[in-house]
Amino acid sequence: MLRTIDETKKEELEIAQQASEISKAYLALETAKGKNKDKELNITNFLFDNFKKAFEANATYPTELHNQICEINGWAFKQHDIIKNTMVICDGEKAPQTFQTVSSLIKKAFGINNLGFNGLVTYADVRTITKAPQKSDLEQAIAKLAKLEGPIDYVELKEKVEKAKKNAK
Repeated sequence: MLRTIDETKKEELEIAQQASEISKAYLALETAKGKNKDKELNITNFLFDNFKKAFEANATYPTELHNQICEINGWAFKQHDIIKNTMVICDGEKAPQTFQTVSSLIKKAFGINNLGFNGLVTYADVRTITKAPQKSDLEQAIAKLAKLEGPIDYVELKEKVEKAKKNAK
């Protein structure tokens, strides 16, 4: 179903308002953070909760919200150029590291979780779902092999692979 221009403009305005409110509150938390780890935890959960609420309220994807918050604050961000089919950097200052990290993991978790936040309650859940799986001994051996230069001792390599296979079982 196609949306009218008015519906599209209304949706864009709602996203901008959400981003503005989140941005103001985030900056206040970031300023108050200092060295207090509890404040940092509050920031990460605050951002996650608001990204989640924005999606549930009107299907605002995390990337859209991230870009809006960056634009409001004059921070650099990447945006997809439909015509060139490439990512384009929108100039600005560097965003705070906490915002970059949290926003990036939220976007990644959203994609991993089939474009939704089902089952994700806190930011800790986001970190858990986005954590890279531990490589097996075999995968580590193959990664090391890829880095090798020069002649390869295939007998030694075969022994390492066999050992890794045994350990994997």
